[in-house]
Amino acid sequence: ETRSAFLKVLTNILKQGADFDVGDENVDKYYKFTELITDPDLDIVLALCEVTQITEADDVAQLLVKVFEANDKTLELLKGSIIQEIQNTETANTLFRRNSMATKLLAAYCKLNGRTYLRQALGKQVKTILQGGISWELDPSKLAEDENLEENQQNITTFCTNFLQDIENSLDVCPAPFREVCNYLQTSVGEKFPGGEHTAIAGFMFLRYLCPAIVAPDGYGVVDTSITDKNVRRGLVLITKVLQNLANRVQFTKEPFMHCMNPFIEDNLPFIREMLDNYAVILEEAPQAPALNFTDEDKEDDIGKLHWYISRSIEKVSKSLASKPVKKGKANPLDRLASIL
Repeated sequence: ETRSAFLKVLTNILKQGADFDVGDENVDKYYKFTELITDPDLDIVLALCEVTQITEADDVAQLLVKVFEANDKTLELLKGSIIQEIQNTETANTLFRRNSMATKLLAAYCKLNGRTYLRQALGKQVKTILQGGISWELDPSKLAEDENLEENQQNITTFCTNFLQDIENSLDVCPAPFREVCNYLQTSVGEKFPGGEHTAIAGFMFLRYLCPAIVAPDGYGVVDTSITDKNVRRGLVLITKVLQNLANRVQFTKEPFMHCMNPFIEDNLPFIREMLDNYAVILEEAPQAPALNFTDEDKEDDIGKLHWYISRSIEKVSKSLASKPVKKGKANPLDRLASIL
């Protein structure tokens, strides 16, 4: 009864103080709130991740990444979400495959910090494809009269090979934080799901990062011009399908017209396994991700938005926090949240 009454009081406090004005006497609370949110234990943040609706997951994930990036604590956020995802996953085959907050956070981090590396790894082949004049279609029902299926298959094979080669050549310039995430995935996944390490790393580097940038390079900063050519877009889609299946180490079964690419996948399985392992190697000389600049106004705006999300979901957040034991020697996060807000 005491805990229930406390939650009701906390809910009322937050609902009354839902507007977070850092320009007045609450400035001290603003900094304390930031400290609480970015606390290494991540109690508040992980509770918010648990209760956020999937329709708002992208917005919340992007907001959290920006807040933690502005405070140089993004890797702690990503690692905490990875552990939470592993704990909530029953089989290795579904690791980082569902639309969870962990996968949303990883995708948001890639999009915020990964543009430079994408240009280095993918830019050359994407620019060549954008020049046009290449036939791609593999589906006989969509094939134009002047197109040759075997020639198109060879075009797909050639560019998939080129992409793989360029990605391998870019390994030395892969930013250190990306390598650290891959290394952490390899270690933490291996502890619960031995043999699932490649699935996890592929889910991060290919499913959430490289492949989305290949299929939509104009949306990920690989190129600066919009892609309007439908044939070019089709080529990028087909290439992405092949590379994604290769990264997943699975052959095509559901789309008969893609079966012709299964030999390519089979031939390159040793190559992709080695590449995934290489991404997980932490190199002292690996470059850091480009520094991002956040103005004080940006930081205050992001914290204000995060406060709004938490205040609106405070009952669910509080119940999530109340269901977990308080760490020994640490203040109750519910008490800290109430004292600040």
